Amino acid sequence: ASMEISEFSMDFFSLAGRKAIVTGGNTGLGQAFSLALAKAGADVFVPSVMGDDGKTGPLIEATGRRSDYLKIDITAPGAAAKVIDACVERFGAVDILVNNAALVGPNMPTWEYPPAAFEQVIHVGLIGTFNCCRAIVPHMRERDYGRIVNLSSIAGKEGNPNAVAYSSMKAGVIALTKSLGKELAGKN
Repeated sequence: ASMEISEFSMDFFSLAGRKAIVTGGNTGLGQAFSLALAKAGADVFVPSVMGDDGKTGPLIEATGRRSDYLKIDITAPGAAAKVIDACVERFGAVDILVNNAALVGPNMPTWEYPPAAFEQVIHVGLIGTFNCCRAIVPHMRERDYGRIVNLSSIAGKEGNPNAVAYSSMKAGVIALTKSLGKELAGKN
């Protein structure tokens, strides 16, 4: 049986007073992450290339938490820093970063895959994740607290047929996460 996010109890841990950023947090899994964080007590900032869909913010605020958004392409030069600055301006800090923004891309064999589509998938999902991690770590280290969640997929471990860009991007996210985790181990 599937469990709706509204049925899920977040009582087993509290994020009361924490401030979170969820990239791509207005739809699908990103929206579910945004709501789960809010239900656990966090204020949630949602940067998205789509801007505010008019649904996620009110849902977050219905939990009693604050929300805000920024319409921005997270892969643009300096965008990650702008997101962090906007979240700090609105909420005072950033404690949690969920790197969720990604593209799936076309579903076709590698030899037919358009190079521009490959680059776009890699750019959003891997370079966007890198940019956000790179920008947030100094802020978190200065505060001696931070949590980063990078979303990947079994496709990154196993490789999916007809999904060369998505599989490659998710494999890159796995390696990025392992490298960053080892660099920050023991730093809270």
